[in-house]
Amino acid sequence: MVALLNLTAAALAATTFSILDHNQNLALDLVNSGCTDYTSVQQFGRGPVTAQEWNFNLAGPGLNQFQVTNVGCGTTLTYAGSATGANNIRSPIVNIAGSGTTWFVTPTDANNPNGALRFIESASGLALTAWAVDSVENTAPLTLEPNRIQDVRQNFFLAQPL
Repeated sequence: MVALLNLTAAALAATTFSILDHNQNLALDLVNSGCTDYTSVQQFGRGPVTAQEWNFNLAGPGLNQFQVTNVGCGTTLTYAGSATGANNIRSPIVNIAGSGTTWFVTPTDANNPNGALRFIESASGLALTAWAVDSVENTAPLTLEPNRIQDVRQNFFLAQPL
């Protein structure tokens, strides 16, 4: 796993990561490796595909604010209503080219910089949230939800891609 303290340096070096769910067995993944705007971002079993590779680009005055972009497509991790200003609670997570969405990436435990991270959308303060896996499809959706410190579904980990 990657320490938050090293994330800023990694962003400056254009290091690529996989973003893993709270169980660390599913990765954020572009559905069908789609590169068109509004392609859904899902949780899916880890694999050696660019649909699961992400770069973190420094985006704000703070050291923990990033724009997250997919390596294969160059699209930005965002939510469906970001372009229109629509209500963002429970919005599905998608990728859109040129989106201005940024995320505060913060540790869940300040005493453990190698532990889980939270992705808080900077404009709304809502948290990236992972839902349970659909046993038939073996995928799981991601949405923006109210930021709840004790909600483990809002915990994510960074790892080197496969």
